[in-house]
Amino acid sequence: MNTLFDLHTPAPSALFNESARPAYVPPHNGTATSHAAAMDLSSGKADRDRNAITMYLWNKPDGATRAEIEAATGIHGDALRPRLKELMGEMRTYIGEPVIARKMDSESNPVTRIYGSHRAAEVLVHVNAK
Repeated sequence: MNTLFDLHTPAPSALFNESARPAYVPPHNGTATSHAAAMDLSSGKADRDRNAITMYLWNKPDGATRAEIEAATGIHGDALRPRLKELMGEMRTYIGEPVIARKMDSESNPVTRIYGSHRAAEVLVHVNAK
């Protein structure tokens, strides 16, 4: 079984032969599930998810809760939450201006909605939505 080091380091004889280098494999913990997730993200899935979230909120001037975004975009909550944090400027993994914010009322309190389990959920909005 290859180690992470083996996958990122070309064999000494291949140092100057670009076609002999192994393909880049994103960091993962070695399990099949982790490897599949890493490959999925490196294929542009994170970008597609960010675009889907941004476009959905752009068209929702009243905003949406995380559960509403998950249901509308089909992005699972485990993938949705990090993308939302990136788009809100709360993670350094995404370079760009925040495009999503918590919706605030006139007194600068977060706006919430009650969802299925009768709990309050924050409403998120696109910062430039009309």
